[in-house]
Amino acid sequence: MAPVSSNLTLSASYKSNPEARGFKWERNKQSLIVGQGDPHYLVTNTSLTIENVNTTDGGFYYYNVTNQCGSNVLPFLVTVLDRPNPPTNVQVVDGPYQRIVTLSWDMPVRASDPVGGRLSQPTNGYIVQGRDTGSEGGFVNFTSQLPVGVTTARLTTLHPGTLYQMRVLAVNVAGATPSQAVMVHTNASGKLLENLFCILIQVTHSCHMKFKYHG
Repeated sequence: MAPVSSNLTLSASYKSNPEARGFKWERNKQSLIVGQGDPHYLVTNTSLTIENVNTTDGGFYYYNVTNQCGSNVLPFLVTVLDRPNPPTNVQVVDGPYQRIVTLSWDMPVRASDPVGGRLSQPTNGYIVQGRDTGSEGGFVNFTSQLPVGVTTARLTTLHPGTLYQMRVLAVNVAGATPSQAVMVHTNASGKLLENLFCILIQVTHSCHMKFKYHG
């Protein structure tokens, strides 16, 4: 199994009597010639290196050795490990409070592969990230990597009266894919609420009317 953007080397060994006279690597019924052809492939008599693996490199490769008696073929199935699809349905299920919110999400949908074994997109876990929309900073991790079976997270270190963007990353060895972000606005602290109440009282007291009766 080869993660996307990695290099993968297929190696073969052989014993031949009489001596082998021909070596050939094939993919999709096309020969990959030693020292020639697509620079994506580095080919020798006993190895094939795929540089910067991409999602189309999955499938069967064949190593063919020939002598005067005939030929023998060794197959290799290459599975490409791609980043997972993003988590879905991220939502607030408790809160938000002054410093606490609980999020939940659904597991990513696995990609269907028409040719079995060529492409794999497992999810190894999740990381919850957030950013303060009032600052210029980017997303930061609010959790360490959570087990793949966990689909909720309770965050307890938020700042009161702050508007956050929250998202969940699905993670495997090939990389991470973020969900769509949701907005979370924490409650103001008691001091902030007290100040707002005082301002409200001042505004209320300053806005009054006098009536004068004539009779």
